[in-house]
Amino acid sequence: MDWNEYFFGIAEAVSKKSHCLSHHFGAIAVLNNFILATGYNGPPMNYPHCSGTICPRHILGYKSGEGLEVCPAAHAELNVLIEAARLGIKLEGSTLYLTSPTPCRECSKAIVNAGIKEIATLNPEAYPDVGLEGRNILETCGVTIRIYKQEVGKDYVTKEIEEGLDRELDVFAETLLHSPLRMPELKAIALKSIIGFLDPEKEKEE
Repeated sequence: MDWNEYFFGIAEAVSKKSHCLSHHFGAIAVLNNFILATGYNGPPMNYPHCSGTICPRHILGYKSGEGLEVCPAAHAELNVLIEAARLGIKLEGSTLYLTSPTPCRECSKAIVNAGIKEIATLNPEAYPDVGLEGRNILETCGVTIRIYKQEVGKDYVTKEIEEGLDRELDVFAETLLHSPLRMPELKAIALKSIIGFLDPEKEKEE
């Protein structure tokens, strides 16, 4: 497993936390082979998820990228930036690994201003912006876009990885309940634990 497979696998695992009725997307920010922040598409904290089994925008006849005024969710890319800001983590110079198409116009503006240097995705499609496209903003502002080809039929997230991540997150949750540490310190502990599970050799390097 190379580094790209490793990080795309984690991004796909993150995407499984999304409750969106339309798409499940994940994103992670990486610098020097270390994960800085993660995010998936979904509404703000404490805001309810959409009910039912069909996206309300689809029921209203909207296509992908349309009717966003009735959608409470933020894109995975934006939630990565928000998490980093809450934790006081600088994203300048990092790479954003995505399971989604290249970012929309609004996310692209935020990505540029956050100092992210590269977008890596398995999805060759561009977000269906109306008017100015996010891809145009990224390329104009010097953000590299790399499209990686996923092997046919390959799922980077195996059942073993999913079960292992669940165990690691349970341990982190228990630590959070009984720890006096601040959130950035707890975040570092959680990421180190997950990295150790996914790649024991990397944990030994540290």
